[in-house]
Amino acid sequence: VEKVIDYGADIVTVHCESTDVVEFKSITNNHDNIGIGILPSTNMEALKPYADFTSIFLLLSVNPGFSNQPKAINLIDRINEFNNVIIEKSNTLILDGGVTTNDLQSLENNGVDIAVQGGAIFGK
Repeated sequence: VEKVIDYGADIVTVHCESTDVVEFKSITNNHDNIGIGILPSTNMEALKPYADFTSIFLLLSVNPGFSNQPKAINLIDRINEFNNVIIEKSNTLILDGGVTTNDLQSLENNGVDIAVQGGAIFGK
């Protein structure tokens, strides 16, 4: 995290699958704009313990590592699932993975603040 911040990142997210809540709390105590990410296969309930320490959430809709993958989940269903688990809180919601230009309006309408596009912009 420190190295990424030193290189100028405005927001850094770590995964709930690899960072336990105690470590995450320590990171957020030492740095601003730290978010928690979740893989498409992880139960959304896993985010609950992290919500006390951040308002930045990254939902991945593909498994990390390769551009231009097909979505592993339905984007809107995943956003709705998030909204049912993390409620009554002002959040920054980021969605990453398989996001196309055609998805942007629907994502905005459903509360996504940042839509990450890699392959949609740069191709394969």
